[in-house]
Amino acid sequence: MFKLQRVGNAVLEPIKENAWESQAVFNPAAIREGEHVLMIYRAVEGDNYSTLGYAKLDRSGKILERWPEPHTRNVALKTRALQNSTVVTIWFMSRTTA
Repeated sequence: MFKLQRVGNAVLEPIKENAWESQAVFNPAAIREGEHVLMIYRAVEGDNYSTLGYAKLDRSGKILERWPEPHTRNVALKTRALQNSTVVTIWFMSRTTA
């Protein structure tokens, strides 16, 4: 059993200078790896297209690393109807079973 704890305000906000995540960031999925939290999240750009972003946080929620480019540039994922739960599940399975 584990206990969830709110860390305050939003952990991630859109970065307007990054076109691919300029409108919104949401639907994060995270795993703890040692003292870090690895997060993959849905990002939306101006034309309402979705892609996936990546961030690495410490356990208090402080961002240690955030990629300036999307996690993937696969054109098939750049869609208005991203099924992010499936993509995130595959990503985590690949990280934990390798």
